[in-house]
Order: sequence, then structure tokens, then C-alpha cells
Amino acid sequence: PQDRPLVVYAGPAPLRQAAIAAVAERTAVRTVDNPCPDGRKPNPGALRAELALLQLALAPGKGSALPTIREWCGQRLLPLPLALLNAYSRPGVSVLAVDVGSQVTALVHTGLGAHLVLQGCGLGQGAAGLLAAVGPARIQRWLTSRLGEDDIADWAANRGLRPWLACEDERSCELEFAFAREALGQARAAACLAWPEAGLQEGSLPKADVIVGGGAVFSSAHPAASAALALLDGLQPVGICRLAVDWLGLAPAFGALAQANPEAVRSALERDDITVLGTLVAPMGQGRPGREALLVEGEGIQGARLSCAVA
Repeated sequence: PQDRPLVVYAGPAPLRQAAIAAVAERTAVRTVDNPCPDGRKPNPGALRAELALLQLALAPGKGSALPTIREWCGQRLLPLPLALLNAYSRPGVSVLAVDVGSQVTALVHTGLGAHLVLQGCGLGQGAAGLLAAVGPARIQRWLTSRLGEDDIADWAANRGLRPWLACEDERSCELEFAFAREALGQARAAACLAWPEAGLQEGSLPKADVIVGGGAVFSSAHPAASAALALLDGLQPVGICRLAVDWLGLAPAFGALAQANPEAVRSALERDDITVLGTLVAPMGQGRPGREALLVEGEGIQGARLSCAVA
């Protein structure tokens, strides 16, 4: 009986009690709202949230300690993606937030209420899995100096054993951002498959007003320009939006605290933690070889006029 799986019922509400009665004596049952009650427009937010909580509760080595940890935290314990949704949700503002961690990469979109987590896709314990998924050639393309496959594999293995290590030199920083770009790329590809309700263009993420990068690789220890380039290369956003980073890494913790005082958390994040890197303008369309595709005009800090034609 202990090996029987937990059942999550997300079907039609009129059949809920009958479904519970059919299996309740043999296994535990949890219920959530039907993700597509009208058969037309899916709304899987409640189901995703329930599955994320179950993942946290049933993770190997964590389940037995979870009640104690929840008690220590005043019951304000959330999986990473739900914490990010709480932290970045703003009325009238859609935020696409990514957190590249040691073992996992999480991606959320507040406008859709959607989130996903890629296991074994990170810069520490997940580095070897990420390298196996993308291959060394995908890492090498982001490096200014040629590194052999063995050198890249050694770096990933070392990070798996010592995920807390900071970059020691320029080569280590390049490798870290190369892995970060590929982790972001994996998250982008997964979102295009997992979020059909967004009506995405092929290979493009849903548009957002703000894109926020999180995780140690986007912290204040690294240059802002490197963080911005990694977000652009990995996520390949289109449209007009602001780029920002969670430079102190507080968003996950604040997201859990937002259950108690959301306004205070949002104020603290905006004032002390979130650093805006700049505004992104990334047009998308069909062009012709050799023909002018875009004319960019702007004004410099001291009033100088700038003009550039893009072919």
C-alpha cells in the first residue's frame, strides 16, 4: 500500500466525488480545478501549482524534513517557480523571469501564470547533465578561446562537486556564461512546447514587459553587460521590453514572504534588488538579402543624434 501512487484529480467537477470515492480507500487523492472546463481555452495554472508542491514534498531526501522546515518558515515555503510568480506578479505588467541555479533552471511568465522547471540543467550539480544534453560544440561556440571537449567536461564535473566556487579567471567566467546561455536556451525550447496556450510563434517566447535573470550567474559579482548578453543569446526575446537582473538573489525568498505582505515585498524588490540593465528593442519580420531592413535613430546622453541602417 505504501507504494501506491498519489492520485491528482483535475477532471470535471460533477464527477469529482465519484472519482474520489472510487479510489479513496486504496490511495490518497488530491483535487484541483479542471484546467479546461469549457473545452476550449486551457487554464492549467492550478494544476501546475499543485504538481509543483507535490514535487517539493516528494523530492528524494526532502519529504521527511519538509514538515519541520515548513514550521520553521511559518508555513511560507514554496517551490521555486511559485515563489518567482509571487515575487514578480504586478497588476498590468507581464514579467518573464528565469532562475539559473545549480541543479535546475526555472522559467515563469506572470502574464500567463505559467512556469516550468528543467531538472539536471544548471551550473553546479546540473552542469554535467546540461553538457550531455547540448553537447560540447554548443558550449564551444560561445568561447573566445578554443577549449577541448575534455576541458569543458572537467569544468562541468568540478562544478558538480563544488557548485559554490566562484569564477577564478576570465576563462572560468566565459565557461560559466556559456553554460548559462545553453541553460536559457533549453528553457526557451521547453517553454515553446509546454505553453501552447500562449499562441507562440515558432521558437519564440511569449512577449513580456520585463525580462528578469536570476541565479548566481546574474549576481552583482558579474558585469552587467555579460548578464545582458547571456539573456539575449539564451532567451532570444523579440519585441520591446526591459532587461533586468535579480542581482542580490532575493526574489525566491521574497516570493515566499509575499504570501504574508505582497506590497512590502514588491517595494523591497524594486528598490533594493532588481537592477534594470536597459531597454531591449528586438524587431522580428521577413527581410530580403541586401535590402535595408531597419533604420534606427536615437539621441545620445549629451544630445548627439545617432542614426544606423541595418541590412
